[in-house]
Amino acid sequence: MAARTQVYIKIGAKAGPAWRPVDAEPLGRDLYRIVGSNPSPAVEPWPFSPGDVVRCEPYELTDSDVILVACEKVDPASSG
Repeated sequence: MAARTQVYIKIGAKAGPAWRPVDAEPLGRDLYRIVGSNPSPAVEPWPFSPGDVVRCEPYELTDSDVILVACEKVDPASSG
């Protein structure tokens, strides 16, 4: 089983954007495969689905914590 890490998905919220943590497998460089599932897709739709490969970037929160944010879905065959 590959190591897992947590990445964050930006979701819309009534009070503005929010970040949802999700489990992902590192694939090298800045690529990760989403392995976590959305427990409430009808209530909180995500821009990425389990199995999607996403490019992630560090993002500094207002309290100086840095999270890894999924920025875009990529085709793993054409990314390397």
